[in-house]
Amino acid sequence: MKITTQQIQNIIKEELDKLLHEQDNNDVVLRTALKEIVDDHFAEQFDPTVEKRIKTIIVNKIFPAIKDQAVVDTFKKLDFENNPKSVLELSLAFHNEFAPEDKAIIRALVDYPLGNIEDKGKKKEKVIDYLVKTKDLAKLDFGGKNLSGVDLSGANLRDAQLTETILSEADLRGAKLFRANLIDANLGNADLSGADLDGVKYSDQTQWPQGFDPEAAGTEKI
Repeated sequence: MKITTQQIQNIIKEELDKLLHEQDNNDVVLRTALKEIVDDHFAEQFDPTVEKRIKTIIVNKIFPAIKDQAVVDTFKKLDFENNPKSVLELSLAFHNEFAPEDKAIIRALVDYPLGNIEDKGKKKEKVIDYLVKTKDLAKLDFGGKNLSGVDLSGANLRDAQLTETILSEADLRGAKLFRANLIDANLGNADLSGADLDGVKYSDQTQWPQGFDPEAAGTEKI
């Protein structure tokens, strides 16, 4: 049976539509949970967290990636301690030097508006945008939230509160769950490949993927 060019194009379109639909659903689920967490006070107090992340990525990611020491020295003269975003924005000119995941984080940080925004609603939206794009979810309280099937691969969930959180079928590959609270959480069919679970707390009611050994992963039963 011969397949026409039109049929091939239709198949490609269907697959792309599926991927976009999955991504949209992923964003919707995560954003819905974050809208219940990010209130006016949270948004107003969030800038120092972003500033700290900017400085960390400059020192640990941007400087090592740029091979030209003269460029690095020039960046250092820009006083990135007091004006870190200037270095961040200029670094985009060297985007080919960065790993894809680092590039995505850098762009998200550049897009984030440091400083007060009079419209509190817009400030909250920007905070949520940042959290979704970077998956920088450390210390957040997702207790009781439904994150079923969400792509949290590589997410920073250190010290996160995930009590009774539904994480069934979630993609947690390479996620940093160090010291997270997973008491009574549902991780049925979740992908925990390469996840850091050291110091994680769980209970008898915590549901793990079939065949997963939590104790071998460094968790602590409460």
